[in-house]
Amino acid sequence: MEQGIKNMDFDPTLHIIPLNPDTRTPVILSSDNGGNDTLVAITDDGRISFFPIDANTVLIDGERIGKRFPLAEAVTARINERFPDDKDIYGNAVIQYLAVGVMYGNEEEGWAKFIYEVWGFRERFGELDVLYDKLLSLGGTRVGDEKYSAIEKYISSEPVKTWVNQLISFLKEQLNWPYYVRNALDRKISDESGRFAISIAGGEFKVRRGEKSLWCLDNNCQSCVIVIPEAANKLLEATLNEYTEKHQVPVTIGCKGLDTKNPVFMPVVVSFSAYENFYSTLLEYAKNHLPPPKELAEAFLKNIEFVEKDDHILTLKLQRQTKNLKKGDLWTRDREGNRVEIFVTHLLKTETPYSIKELYKVKLKSLFGL
Repeated sequence: MEQGIKNMDFDPTLHIIPLNPDTRTPVILSSDNGGNDTLVAITDDGRISFFPIDANTVLIDGERIGKRFPLAEAVTARINERFPDDKDIYGNAVIQYLAVGVMYGNEEEGWAKFIYEVWGFRERFGELDVLYDKLLSLGGTRVGDEKYSAIEKYISSEPVKTWVNQLISFLKEQLNWPYYVRNALDRKISDESGRFAISIAGGEFKVRRGEKSLWCLDNNCQSCVIVIPEAANKLLEATLNEYTEKHQVPVTIGCKGLDTKNPVFMPVVVSFSAYENFYSTLLEYAKNHLPPPKELAEAFLKNIEFVEKDDHILTLKLQRQTKNLKKGDLWTRDREGNRVEIFVTHLLKTETPYSIKELYKVKLKSLFGL
């Protein structure tokens, strides 16, 4: 993939994602039996495309009431950001929206990135509403069955196919799509930090002796747990104490590169205002194994700073040995039923991953006494 990114002829596919005219959300086929949740889109020549996406379970009083889809929420947030009060940068009224996207990934490194953007139209196109309804009606169908084939045939036949191709060409040009996608991928490839996390509180989870766990908030405002060796934890705590005594500022543990083979741990400075206004509240959520409100998490994350270069600090690089670096090695659920990823780190590459017996032990017990 990296060769394609550097190639001057790089021409990424653009998938159009029709949105509900009222809720401004895409078509998502949700699975109730543990299968993948899927975003539905349309690409060249009216071909239907599918993208696996993450979902969070929503529980009230211990009962499942539905799912939240972070990507759908991100698309809505991007619309509000790009078109405040439904107006473009020139102040013109925007009455219809469309999302576009493409997915790239690296199987060896264990990451995948869905790159997306939104576009607003000053006039309404009934064709987009029709396409949204067609994709929505795919729910309950199977690829290849009669209903699915009829929908696929409609979108990929004239004049719909030509209209879709013209729209894709227009959006590619307007968005400078090759540059936009290359930029997003270059940031992913060159950004050594990747996914980061900030420690809020200690956790009770461990499978082996000599392990410590940190209940953390990641850069997606999601709760996660990082398991670290006890020796590493003692070293990090000593580093934090030394830094605090020298600079007299609130400090906690931070981790960069959580979704890589070598996550790096270091002190994170919390501004005094953030510590006074947000940290104690976040700590209560962490102690009760509840996800903090997104507004609270975002406000906190805007007021922290990783300390990478200082005469009196140390950065500690640990190891991860999982095959899928994007996801945690284990997982549990918080009190509201949201999935909480557990990232397990080691001091040495020679340390053995959890055995099947150890993993089975995890499945049998409640990780946080929930």
